Amino acid sequence: MLNGLKQFQNVLVIGGKSGIALELINNISIVPNGKVFLLGRKIETQGIILPGLEIIPINYDISDSIQRVGLVNQLMAERDFDLVVLAAGYLGEQPIRSTPALDREIINVNFSYSAEVLEGVAQRMRMQKHGKVLVLSSVASIRPRKSNYVYGASKAGLDFLARGLQLDLEGTGVEIYVARPGFVHSKMTRGMTPAPFAITAARAGQLCAIGITKSKRIFYVPGILRYVMLVVRYLPVKVLNKLN
Repeated sequence: MLNGLKQFQNVLVIGGKSGIALELINNISIVPNGKVFLLGRKIETQGIILPGLEIIPINYDISDSIQRVGLVNQLMAERDFDLVVLAAGYLGEQPIRSTPALDREIINVNFSYSAEVLEGVAQRMRMQKHGKVLVLSSVASIRPRKSNYVYGASKAGLDFLARGLQLDLEGTGVEIYVARPGFVHSKMTRGMTPAPFAITAARAGQLCAIGITKSKRIFYVPGILRYVMLVVRYLPVKVLNKLN
């Protein structure tokens, strides 16, 4: 539970290699020697700079049916977590090469598997009667585009589920936040042509920290994308395809 100074004590990051999630940790208030659990495949802590915190890397594969929920449940049964960040994600091969197998992996990682984890986290949080959950969605979830509609569809499903859980957990002491980043310079997007309003992972982490600190249930990263996507939502298909 948050202490009197509203500092986090135990933080769980599912998708522990996420640059946005790591930068978020750098920008929130955590008690000295607070524990940060990083779940992901073969996490190397040497390059992770989180001063004054105890970093606990745990090998975790969200595609593993046994680990997926079982490991998270085990960790949450052993201690209360003040913040859980769901940052696991898969963009697919770049440039986009759509095949049934690749599309299935994108949908599974970003929606099916992540949804199962999120439901389990929400249930555990409900039992402890407090905590914050940040779900990393995407502006790609707002409207289909020719270049990434499978990725967008998978994120739209997760986004919708997270917003539904916001309603379901109302009054329980548990808060769920949905962040919708645009193009973020990261390992995932390396080699891709940046979209307008692209930002660094460091800036994205700062904005996510501000979002949960100010209890913004849904926020865009950066904030200007809220207004950009209002326009994009209603663009004629022909115009959207030309921009794409």
